[in-house]
Amino acid sequence: MVQRGRGRLGGVARGRAAAKCATTDICVRADAIPAPADRVASRRAIPTLVEPEHPITARGSEETLPEPARTLAEIWAQLLGVPSVREGDNFYDLGGSSLVAIQVRARVLDRLGVTIPTHALVEFPTLGALAAQLDKYPHGDAARPASSPAAAPREDLLVRLIAGRYLEEVTRVQPEGPVLLGGHSAGGIIAHEMARQLLARGRGVTLVMLDAPSLPALREQAITDLDDLLRELTTFDASGSAAYQGLVTALCDGLALGPIMLATWRAMCGYAPQPLACEVIYVTASEQRDPRDTRAYAYWMDLSAGDYTVHRSPGDHFTMMDAPNVDRLASVLGRHLGTVSRPDAVPRLAPPRAAPGGSFG
Repeated sequence: MVQRGRGRLGGVARGRAAAKCATTDICVRADAIPAPADRVASRRAIPTLVEPEHPITARGSEETLPEPARTLAEIWAQLLGVPSVREGDNFYDLGGSSLVAIQVRARVLDRLGVTIPTHALVEFPTLGALAAQLDKYPHGDAARPASSPAAAPREDLLVRLIAGRYLEEVTRVQPEGPVLLGGHSAGGIIAHEMARQLLARGRGVTLVMLDAPSLPALREQAITDLDDLLRELTTFDASGSAAYQGLVTALCDGLALGPIMLATWRAMCGYAPQPLACEVIYVTASEQRDPRDTRAYAYWMDLSAGDYTVHRSPGDHFTMMDAPNVDRLASVLGRHLGTVSRPDAVPRLAPPRAAPGGSFG
């Protein structure tokens, strides 16, 4: 689906990870949401969780567990799909994983007002042991994410430095002539800054942005640590994407990826993008799962003073890169790669014009 026009300057898991997480964060899960209002797209339904039919009892006794262990047992039973959970039951022996642990933390925060840390289910994997620790974790308002001071706009030097470093490699391979730049997610934002720097040098540029988020939406997210980052990622919990599951597992098991992603997020929040007088191709995922950012393509169109084209790709932020959805993406990129590869196809550096009417078709 394509929308063509001129940019306006200043206008506008399902499935579980195989590896058990050594440092599991457990975060909030959001339902899938409809596509933008001007497009009716399919959405993945998230199954309704049903209360267990059987009573949740302590091991060796018919008496119900005391609070908060009883509520914790209900949460485990619902998310693990078992009829009951007993005091000595082990989360991982019941089928728990890093992705289920993310949902457990969300439920515990919602029902008990307690934030359990990333390592809690590893250190205290049995129901009774974890329940005994709940009083030691943040409660009430202190348990809920607050606005992040890093989310306020800051000097955008870091993104400029990252883009400049990438451009050293680009110019080493292609020192002159037109350039096609592209990036997915935060990579699209960095590519935007790379395009600005190339244009300032007089180079011809075409920019491809793959479902890059808008910066105002990024700044609304309360992310201060790995816990918060994983909480935001649970928006895609039902996508079924192998890439999503791999990312969550890597964040939990690895030591380096988490700090890198946090630093990248802070850099994006501080970036102040400038309008680009070049052709921009924006590919948006049909399934937009974050209700704060369903029209990111419009945000970037407002920063375009040249030709601006929007393509809609099947899938969500992750599954658009998986088969068979990636075939659609490859087709779009193939058409534009073919255009830029012609010697006479240097993108025009045109002045801004009023955008004609257009719609997704």
